[in-house]
Amino acid sequence: MSPIDPDKYGKFYGTGLFKKLFPNYASGQAESAKQISQRILTRCGIDSGLPTIKRVIDLGCGDGRLLRGIQMEQDKHAKKSHRNSHHPHLHPDGAADRTAIEFFGFDISAKAIQKAKNTKSRCTFIPYNGRSSDLLTKIPDEESLWKSTALLVLGHTWFHLLNQSELIDFIKTRRPALIVIDLYHNWDETVELITKKQYRNEPIHIDPKHGTYCLRSEIIDGNPQRMLRGICKVDHKGKLDWLVPTDQVAAKSEMLFGKREDFSDLEQAQETGVTVHSLGAQRSEELIEVN
Repeated sequence: MSPIDPDKYGKFYGTGLFKKLFPNYASGQAESAKQISQRILTRCGIDSGLPTIKRVIDLGCGDGRLLRGIQMEQDKHAKKSHRNSHHPHLHPDGAADRTAIEFFGFDISAKAIQKAKNTKSRCTFIPYNGRSSDLLTKIPDEESLWKSTALLVLGHTWFHLLNQSELIDFIKTRRPALIVIDLYHNWDETVELITKKQYRNEPIHIDPKHGTYCLRSEIIDGNPQRMLRGICKVDHKGKLDWLVPTDQVAAKSEMLFGKREDFSDLEQAQETGVTVHSLGAQRSEELIEVN
């Protein structure tokens, strides 16, 4: 992940400014957890092509709210299924006991991990250095486990992981049973824009006293494959102040999924093993142009 102080965003969670900028964060994470659980994980081991899951790994878990929500949704589903089952280890739907699923959250920010640990749950939260090699020293690495592991790279985390070749090699060699990735709703548009224009500001909150808080994306000087992206403040004179910057890879989604025109229909996409789930996204307002 970013060499920029990762604990800046770890400390940012739950602050007064965070709540002001993202008032729907908690409800949004709860809804995302519900959708991921109901539309994907609860169908694993039941629907053809969706394997039984015994372990969930969340890369870039932040304060852990989303992973905890998924764990609670899975436990809720398990209890509901158990009430209708006479078999101690099998649900009526035929899937294995979901209360046996293990949940692991990893993040480069020790502050974020500490906040995640401060809330009681069945999840295990572990700090790591952002490299897959470090992750593998902290969890069991048996091949049989990876065959029943769901790897979540959510909260727009994928392009925070700067060593993309190592990440892809890790996935190729371990071959987790299921991978769920999300990207910001206008990510490709932003990457295309900043490669031509260097930066983009998307307003989040206008404060009459302090100025405008924005999501800023900016190509790093001398390195067009990387961007600074995060929260900044633009005062009434146009002066910009980075509050929570991160270093990310400036690459379009086709690097992961291929070009959209390569798939003439959904059936063809599914034959490649790629299934896209739209879980919704909160849109920004019009752009603000500042230097």
